[in-house]
Amino acid sequence: MNNLLLRGHTCLHCRKLNLCEAPENVFIDTDLDSNFWRYAKPSPSRRRFTGVRLDDLQEGARNGCSLGKYLSSQFGEGYPETLSPHDLKLYTDGWRFHGLIPLEKTLSSGQKLEFPIEDQYVHAPSHKGKVYADCVIVPLTTKEVEWTGRQNLLTRKPIVADPLSDITAVAIRDWKVRCDISQYEAHIICSKPSPSFLPTRLIEILRIGNDQKPCVRLVEGNSLGEDTEYTALSYCWGGDLKNCLKEDNKDSYKTEIPWDTIPRTIQDAILTSHKLGIGFIWVDSLCIIQDSKGADKEIEIGQMTQVYTHAAFTIAARRAPDAHTGFLHRRSVPSGTTIVEFRGEDGETRQCTLTFEAAERDEDQNFLDTRGWTLQEYLLSRRLVIIGTWTTTWSCRKERRGNCDGWSLDRQGGDPFQYNGTWTSSDNTVLKGTECLDAIAFFGTHPESDHPRPEDHLVMWEWNRLAQLYTGRYLTKQTDRILAISGLAQIFSPMRGGEYAAGLWVKDLPKTLLWESRSGALYPRPSDQGPSWSWTAINSTVTWGTGNGKAVLSVDSIKCELDQPEAPFGSVKGGVLRATGPALDLEWKCSRSTSDWKNPGGHHLRYLTPGGGYINAHIKFCPDAEEPDSDWATVTLLAVLVDNSTTGILLRKKNDTDYSRLGFFDADLPGDTSHIYCQLPVVKEWGRRTFTVVYTQIESYRRIVVNMASENQEQRTLHLVGIGVGHSIAPPMHNHIAQSLGLPWTFYATECATLDGLMDLARKDTTAGLVVTMPYKNAIIPRLDALDDLAATIGACNNVYRDWKDPKKLRGTNTDWRGIKGCLLEKGDQAGVPVLNKPALIVGAGGASRAAVYALSSYFQSSIIYVLNRDEQEVKDLIKDSQKLSPVPTIIHVKEGEAQKLETPYYVVGTVPDFEPQTPDELAVRANLEEFLSRPEKGVLLDMCFKPRRTRMIKLAEQKGWPTVEGTHVIGYQIEEQWRLWAGEERVKKLDREGAWKVLIDSAEKSPGINF
Repeated sequence: MNNLLLRGHTCLHCRKLNLCEAPENVFIDTDLDSNFWRYAKPSPSRRRFTGVRLDDLQEGARNGCSLGKYLSSQFGEGYPETLSPHDLKLYTDGWRFHGLIPLEKTLSSGQKLEFPIEDQYVHAPSHKGKVYADCVIVPLTTKEVEWTGRQNLLTRKPIVADPLSDITAVAIRDWKVRCDISQYEAHIICSKPSPSFLPTRLIEILRIGNDQKPCVRLVEGNSLGEDTEYTALSYCWGGDLKNCLKEDNKDSYKTEIPWDTIPRTIQDAILTSHKLGIGFIWVDSLCIIQDSKGADKEIEIGQMTQVYTHAAFTIAARRAPDAHTGFLHRRSVPSGTTIVEFRGEDGETRQCTLTFEAAERDEDQNFLDTRGWTLQEYLLSRRLVIIGTWTTTWSCRKERRGNCDGWSLDRQGGDPFQYNGTWTSSDNTVLKGTECLDAIAFFGTHPESDHPRPEDHLVMWEWNRLAQLYTGRYLTKQTDRILAISGLAQIFSPMRGGEYAAGLWVKDLPKTLLWESRSGALYPRPSDQGPSWSWTAINSTVTWGTGNGKAVLSVDSIKCELDQPEAPFGSVKGGVLRATGPALDLEWKCSRSTSDWKNPGGHHLRYLTPGGGYINAHIKFCPDAEEPDSDWATVTLLAVLVDNSTTGILLRKKNDTDYSRLGFFDADLPGDTSHIYCQLPVVKEWGRRTFTVVYTQIESYRRIVVNMASENQEQRTLHLVGIGVGHSIAPPMHNHIAQSLGLPWTFYATECATLDGLMDLARKDTTAGLVVTMPYKNAIIPRLDALDDLAATIGACNNVYRDWKDPKKLRGTNTDWRGIKGCLLEKGDQAGVPVLNKPALIVGAGGASRAAVYALSSYFQSSIIYVLNRDEQEVKDLIKDSQKLSPVPTIIHVKEGEAQKLETPYYVVGTVPDFEPQTPDELAVRANLEEFLSRPEKGVLLDMCFKPRRTRMIKLAEQKGWPTVEGTHVIGYQIEEQWRLWAGEERVKKLDREGAWKVLIDSAEKSPGINF
């Protein structure tokens, strides 16, 4: 192993550096040009003279000394020509080096001081005379470990020469196994989303080693098993690639991709994947047809979220500046790294290694961390193997830092995981302490997870901060500005309501319109990049303010026409924003030659007063892009928020009816707390007007307007489906909700005699969603396009909704368990407080019983669950399905006469229809139930059947003194989650829960179908 570790430089020149001398008192002024020393003597400082001067460092540099080269370049910058290099003495106060010049050397002839000149120094000009270094201690014995701890010194691992040594590879494979086996527990945030996914194409690694060239080929993802593992590569192209997947080579690549034609960085990624035990890899340049005449690129980019979140891990080629350099070549030590002798406070002399702060900075600020595309590749990935300049790091969402082969530096600047803060969920240990963006990514790919979520304002703030970071990165093609963040938009979508308009979330309007350009220089406005009201339309870094204040702008409608309907977060070819708010007309012109503090950038704004005279507007105006010089033209301030000042957007006319955005403004109007100069009218005096802000050709504009009108009037339906549902009391409640949400939707109870008939109804374009009841809760699962983690874990589906990414697809979930939980909390020792760790009992083993098992084991923590059921095979199937739960509950099939030996359950849930028992097995179930209910210990009984409301089970329980809850209440506790899936999070905030419950209870009491 030692021959793999890189050591610092040492030679005759750098060994002159003496860190063992006793400290001495020196008097240091802070600046060579300061006059302070003329009047007062500075306080003393304790410094060690190293015995080395600038000329010693320069001589070492000429003879190849790494330390001499580094320090002489640092202190030689700006060194006065009038002084000799011998005048600068190198001092240290630990790990900071000070270039000090004796004060007497800086005085001109005839200058006198009022105090003695001995031991007086000034700093050299560069770096204020200081260069910082890290002391890298490599302890080899227990004694050295203890010593470095007492000295409060930084301990680092040495740099490993091989970026993927055998030892490192073993450690990474072990880490992956640990993460894999914990994905139902501590590492649930690292779990792969459902359903399973494979990219359209992958590179298969057929042969590595055996003294032959590696052999790889292109394969179709649909030809592989759904459990196939693959890696993904995140890297910089560094320009166009000659050898990539094209229409004319895609067939030959399916036989073999010539190894010598593959760029070095991609070769290294293939070797890395193979060494870490994964036989397939996804690389964009070889898996997306780059010259496709169809929509292959746009569609594949639309799948970026799935590609990176389903990968076993992503290989981040952080060390490679382009596709041709590679990243597995041998490492070298950072410039200036040197082995020196150091004397500690105990008087003993030891060896240590010095390395300078530039090494840490260079590790972070590399090429990969400046690119636009790689940001989302980092953040979409559940797990990463990051091969950097001096460190190989492996990380997952649960363990973002700490796993590396050496050079363990706490990165700050360029680390994509460091910019976002930690979100702490105090009531959930699984996600506690998780990075906020990682939590959002988890919920974006596991939208039905029941774990507590980050609060809404945090999610909005993270998106704005993410956009700010992203817009500061470089894109080779600026038209990719909206595409290169589309994968991140997809994972944010479930928590932002799903309505996305060219980089803006509809639920965050109008505040999110208040972005502003923050680049040092403005760039020309592209003509075809996006709507002017969106930050995707310009090429500058953007930022948002606090968003505080009262919204005075109402967004009437916003609509985009997508380039590719299959890519809802991709580029757009048209966009229309209609908004109404306070507006004030000004006049504006651009004259860049007249830029001054009053008119930065040469942008002049003036207001025509009622008296006919012009005054300077005196507002902060931030143009979005570079504008050509122009004459005076009418523009409009459109106010958005009013707080201590008024903020909004500046519009200019495109034609008689339409406008485009020119920039952002912040006005301190008369009456505002920060008002100084501005004499414009106050906002309440501005006229309220409606504006149409467009980005589109007229034909596309007409299509958008027609679509907006038709969508607003679209009639849709929801259905309760099953057999014997005609008595249901659900439709009045759901129709009340639709009306309260302003949706022209109608809910029906629809009899479906066959599963085929049910699916035909589900796939109608006008069907918004389904509530599934007996006997289809299990049978429907294989007929759906996707099943979320919750339904897959429970093993039953009672709710179907349109996929938020592709509305043609049907997804299934389970909300029954929420109804069960809510009902059981109604009664008991203390209403609303769960009784934990008690045995529970379920009557029945069908679809509804699975939701009961989930609710009882996960929420009420019942580790033992009794089941009464006439069919033993159904119970075995239930036990098999319960193995997906964590922890797995013990399910006991209680047979005839066995109840007497068992502890009394606290919670009892009935999941079967109401009928009089006839067969011996049915009579045995009734006898065991009566045995449990007859005991003095009482809990809570819920019968999910509510035809009739007063079932035989409820009557029996009440006779035995048990508190009971009727099954109609199960419906009410599910409505918020059901409508969130059908109509979106933003709409469900307006749901009239109290009114819906009132309708439900009234319907239950009046319905002849269930009251008998």
